[in-house]
Amino acid sequence: MTMNAVGNRRVWTDAGLAVVLLVVSAVVNSPAGLLDGLKTATLPEPLMIWWLATLACTAALALRRVAPLSMLGLSVTAAVVHLVLGSPITAADLTAAAVLYTVADLRPRAVSLSALVLVVVVAAGAFMLWKSAAERDGKNVEVSDVKYAIAQDPQPDLPVLVIAPKIFMMDQTGLLSLLGSLFLVAWATGAAARSRRAYLEALRARADDLERSQHQQAALAVAAERDRISRELHDVVAHGLSVMVVQAQGGVAALDHRPEDTRAALAAIVETGRESLADMRRVLGAVNPGAGWHPVPGLAALPKLVAQLAAAGVAVDFAESGERGAVPTAVGLAVYRIVQEALTNTVKHAGPGATARVEIIYQPGSLTVVCTDDGTPARPAGDGAGLRGMRERAELLGGRFTAGPADVGFQVTAWLPRQRTERGGGR
Repeated sequence: MTMNAVGNRRVWTDAGLAVVLLVVSAVVNSPAGLLDGLKTATLPEPLMIWWLATLACTAALALRRVAPLSMLGLSVTAAVVHLVLGSPITAADLTAAAVLYTVADLRPRAVSLSALVLVVVVAAGAFMLWKSAAERDGKNVEVSDVKYAIAQDPQPDLPVLVIAPKIFMMDQTGLLSLLGSLFLVAWATGAAARSRRAYLEALRARADDLERSQHQQAALAVAAERDRISRELHDVVAHGLSVMVVQAQGGVAALDHRPEDTRAALAAIVETGRESLADMRRVLGAVNPGAGWHPVPGLAALPKLVAQLAAAGVAVDFAESGERGAVPTAVGLAVYRIVQEALTNTVKHAGPGATARVEIIYQPGSLTVVCTDDGTPARPAGDGAGLRGMRERAELLGGRFTAGPADVGFQVTAWLPRQRTERGGGR
């Protein structure tokens, strides 16, 4: 249910309560009996004024959620009018407490507390004026006299303006304390309801934030996994196809004069295609575990990668220096893919007859990969998918990556820590 629907339902509920209050005021309180004899008062038509004040109380109850502060002022004014008329406290006069509850529930603490103080002050002032008027008009009439007169004559010859205050005044301090306590309880209940609603709204907002954060994290995880799979597929497909293209070109060139070389090239194409398919199955297996498992290529697979390029007619010099030691699987995979993509770029862009060199330098806590070729140093403009993928692999492990023309040819350098550090960390 929306907030507007809840608000409309509460307004209709208040309207129903106002109708009930009006019926009670007309039937139970018997205003004609309460005000019998007021025709001797200085106010004209006191019964009509009483009804107008009562209707104001019912309107304040019906509209207390629409304009709480205005309705509080209206209900307090109507109660004071009832008091001035000499009417005892009725259900309609208690509307001020209900409206004060609404003010405390819907308005800030400072505003509602100020309203409480103002209502108590007005109530105390009205009672003091009422008491003074009663004492002035009925100074020779005591409560005992009234009781005696009523006992002797059910209709004593005493003004109602004198009798009614004497009867209902009772202990003024006690009655005023009772009303003050009623207003205080109404305000405290409304303030507690407001605090509880604010607490629940804070919990709901926190739950929404957590849910939104979870959705964002899930989306980021999906995007990261998509990028990883895309990068893996690019490295596998680009390298395999580049090698097969080179082998096919060599086979075509040797078809007429060296059929054995063509046969060897075709066999190499078949082997390269199978390896590429195996790599693709491994990558897809990360998405669908039922597709099967294949070992992740690493440093141990580099000699085979170099031999594959050599079989395709690309001379590659491979060298390692330093103590290899323990290398994490993620680092080994990154080294393999960086070397694979660098050699693929050599095949694609270095030009015919170019040679390449791959050097792995092991250091304590890190390793460096250097891939160079002596081909055409110029490369296609921009940071292509291959270079971008190599850079992302290095940075995801906290390493650094550079690529650009060298003194002769093109050079790719990647520094990787053996243990993952903060993204973009240094030595």
